Amino acid sequence: GYDLVIQGEAGLMALNGEADQPPLKFGVAAVDLFTGMYSAQAILAALYQREKTGRGRHVEMALFDCGLMITAYYGLEALLLGEDPPRYGNSHPSIVPYGVFDAADGPLVITVGNNGQFQRFCTDVIAKPEWAADERFATNTARSANRELLMPLVQAELLRFTRAQLLECLTAAQIPCGEVLGLFEALNSQRTADAGLLHRFEDSEAGS
Repeated sequence: GYDLVIQGEAGLMALNGEADQPPLKFGVAAVDLFTGMYSAQAILAALYQREKTGRGRHVEMALFDCGLMITAYYGLEALLLGEDPPRYGNSHPSIVPYGVFDAADGPLVITVGNNGQFQRFCTDVIAKPEWAADERFATNTARSANRELLMPLVQAELLRFTRAQLLECLTAAQIPCGEVLGLFEALNSQRTADAGLLHRFEDSEAGS
């Protein structure tokens, strides 16, 4: 309960979600989780200091304090703007194209982070080399200014390919990318298995 309260009071809900929708809570109890991690870091720092000085420390954490820290650079932007920064949903506020896109058979994440990547994206992925030379799109500053024009064009091109086709080309072009998986699908993926992240145990009490 308090996690959601703090998400609201610390401005986290206000920076999450799409611009044309109301503020949105995070999908997990982010404030609780971060407060736990900050607490663990503080405890480790106190133990380290004790080893050097022999003296203990009092560690104190507040959910609101930790929730406010999660706003990170968006908090700084709000202070500079003097108002809430706009919400961009799955897109990036200043990097274009960047976010979740639909391929012919489902969604994937594509993050074209710089001008070199955009050139390779146009040439090697969607076969639109003329876009890379277009002054409206050639630099990230220009792409950001022309976001409303470029993004529908990119989305239309991506729909011509399957996710597998795009992921192969994007990976070859050294552009960060990945499928958008369901949680159950992610938990049961080969990557999860290879990393040893999921373990199954037989319940000795089952059936008794």
